[in-house]
Amino acid sequence: MKGHFGTTHFLFKKVFPYLVICLFSFCFTTESFASHAVGADLSYTCLGGNQYEFQLAFYRDCDGIPAPTSPLITISSASCVQQTSLTMTLQSVSEVSDLCNAQIPNSSCNGGTLPGVEEHLFTGVFTLPANCSDWVISYSLCCRNNLITNSQNPQTYALYVESTLNNVAAPCNSSPYFTTRPVPYLCSGQLINYNHGAIDPDGDSLVYTLVNPLDDPVTPVPHIVPFSATYPISTTPPNNFGFDILTGQMTFNPAGPQIAILAVLVEE
Repeated sequence: MKGHFGTTHFLFKKVFPYLVICLFSFCFTTESFASHAVGADLSYTCLGGNQYEFQLAFYRDCDGIPAPTSPLITISSASCVQQTSLTMTLQSVSEVSDLCNAQIPNSSCNGGTLPGVEEHLFTGVFTLPANCSDWVISYSLCCRNNLITNSQNPQTYALYVESTLNNVAAPCNSSPYFTTRPVPYLCSGQLINYNHGAIDPDGDSLVYTLVNPLDDPVTPVPHIVPFSATYPISTTPPNNFGFDILTGQMTFNPAGPQIAILAVLVEE
């Protein structure tokens, strides 16, 4: 069994129900973000034998500080007493702001006032030195956005993501990966159906769980009451956040302006 853990940063703004999706960008107010860590995904592909390519997708708030240029991921196994780090290589940078095409020039990535997000894609190749049942591949970066509304003092916590690998049970297996970027801008007061679009390249069946966003391998980022891992945002009616463990589908009606984080664990 392997797990793939990612964080998503939901941004909600109050808009009138009759606005179509292409007009969402007109409804945002100007905000300043001290940090830059919006979200991240971490996955891997088996290249043969014990050689793996690791992929890190880092999402940067363009109102924050620059993204890392050579991030380090940690590769460890407790049972085999192994730990090392791998420097990742930047492959591409692209703007992924969830705005109309005509409004992209007005995003914060381009000097404008509309919310802007960049996707930084990194890869690295590493040969595992042993067959172990509990490899953990992880990435951590400080700090989270201090405007997050569903967490207590979010700016004091890091963004942490991980994947697990068992090359004893499955000698050459690849992790699931997300096909939907985790930076949606959603419309308050309208029913939302959202899915991370996880795919397993080996064709294995997947199961999904809403889990606590993490500061480190064991420390959850605290929620503000009444929020929790399974109720991460304010909804109408309250406490009504639908989540399908077999498909990862989320169904909810966001209530009011919010900037919320949630985390999804995908296992085969």
